[in-house]
Amino acid sequence: MFKQLLKLLSKGDLISQAFDDTQSMMNKSYKLFQESVDSLKNNKKAGFDIYELDREINSYEKKIRRKILEHLSLNPEQDLIASLVLTSIVISIERIGDYSKNIYEVVDMYKNGESVNISEKLSSTEPVITKSFCDVAEAFKNGDEQTATKIIHTLDPLRKTFDSYIYKDVLTEKDKDTRTIITNVLYSRYLKRVAAHLENIATSIVNPFDKIGFYKSGNVETEAD
Repeated sequence: MFKQLLKLLSKGDLISQAFDDTQSMMNKSYKLFQESVDSLKNNKKAGFDIYELDREINSYEKKIRRKILEHLSLNPEQDLIASLVLTSIVISIERIGDYSKNIYEVVDMYKNGESVNISEKLSSTEPVITKSFCDVAEAFKNGDEQTATKIIHTLDPLRKTFDSYIYKDVLTEKDKDTRTIITNVLYSRYLKRVAAHLENIATSIVNPFDKIGFYKSGNVETEAD
């Protein structure tokens, strides 16, 4: 179905513009994620207005939806599913921006100069998510199903890492203060949601519309959540 979306781009019409806008939206979401993670780990203010960038991402979502709606009002019904796929991707990108903003807001728990102690288990997932961000953007641009499948297989194991920290590791970290534990639990949840929405985008490239957000692990169909 994603290949059908790519075919629409040759028309050079509204859906093509929406596709380009989606790439820009994804780049902004990536920038927001990177800056938020860096700000939390180093307890510092962002180098730009995080909230303004989040508003830009939200604005892109509205603009893309309007273009898709206008496109559907002018074009045959066979474009409907491809347009819905793009809409699904846009929603995931917007949610990634929201969770990235939430990561940045955790910094508010700390005063200037205080150290933020991030669990090594969580820190080890950051480069994986960052690389997956870049890979998802490239797979989206080219409709690369092979890369999208690799992304799913790369990100899926992270859910066990995040759940293990929250439901197991936290219970044994008696040497850490309450604020540090809260920080890491929140960070774990937000990272998990970012990874899940990147997975959703990857499944949008690989799967038919009705299976977006799901993938097969062996013979079992699993939700990318």
